[in-house]
Amino acid sequence: MATVPVTERENFWRNFDIRYHAAHPGLRHMKNVLWELPHWMTWLAGVLVDAGYRSMEALDLYASECTMTGIDTHRLERVIRSTPGDVYLLSPMTPNLPFGLQIADLIKEIYPAAKVILGGVVATPLHKQIAAHPSVDYVVFGRGERALPDLLQAIEGKISLDDVGNVSARDRDGKVQSSFFQYPWVPVNDIPPPKVDLFDSSVGEDIRYLRQVYALGCPFKCSFCTIQTIGQKADYFNLDRVIAEIHEYRSHYGEHHNVYFGDETFTVNKERTLDICSALRNDGTIGYDIQTRLNCLTDDGVLKALKESGCRWVEIGIETINQDSQNVHKQRVKL
Repeated sequence: MATVPVTERENFWRNFDIRYHAAHPGLRHMKNVLWELPHWMTWLAGVLVDAGYRSMEALDLYASECTMTGIDTHRLERVIRSTPGDVYLLSPMTPNLPFGLQIADLIKEIYPAAKVILGGVVATPLHKQIAAHPSVDYVVFGRGERALPDLLQAIEGKISLDDVGNVSARDRDGKVQSSFFQYPWVPVNDIPPPKVDLFDSSVGEDIRYLRQVYALGCPFKCSFCTIQTIGQKADYFNLDRVIAEIHEYRSHYGEHHNVYFGDETFTVNKERTLDICSALRNDGTIGYDIQTRLNCLTDDGVLKALKESGCRWVEIGIETINQDSQNVHKQRVKL
């Protein structure tokens, strides 16, 4: 992800780290500044394993920062040449989409016959524009638990691409075409378990915490958010599954790790919040962080339950699409 030097940022992160370490006793410094595992990768890897795919590998294309001009072509070329594949999956965030497309170009230059598939939070709203890029073969938009395995079957010639939903691609004339249907919402408890060991256990030394999800869905429709589950009633994983996955991740990457719940609004449902707090309190071994909205933190019972169950850090979203407010609150972001 490209970074721009901003004077205020150095002080911000220094003070952030002081407070974060104080709230997380026993926290270890990261050997490499990875922060967290890309949760979508272990998730979709589990989906593919369930669909019968076994040969997969996570490519380390990570750098703590890039120049504004582009990727480290020489380093990434070495990584890509060392891991030949039939299909490459990329899920860039919004700020690093240009780098994702440059990586797609590099893959196609090295392995012209390989298929490049993009998906995720920026590929969803921009699926037609991204599918027009000459190095992108397919774009999966929306959630991919059903679309991705079906698309791989279509690539193998086992089914027709017309039978695959949530996909955009160029036709023989170079015109972008999109699926005429989208898959229905997949109930979260129908999603196969993640492939926790997709990354080597040593990666646990490069991360600050382990990301986990309690529910998919956020009922709010904020104009600045591109998460595919906004505007959806939260759909909750079984508590036993959540706790079991946390222990599996910690067993593989390090028992010392704190957990960060990636739910956009962890406290949106009081009853469900109290349920997970009870499960975490009964377990007694898990320290965790959450993110939520300020208007979802007004119940004293919920606040008490969070504290008693091991919640160490609450991140409250403060975002705006007003330029004057951006100038006051943000790091010189231009709309």
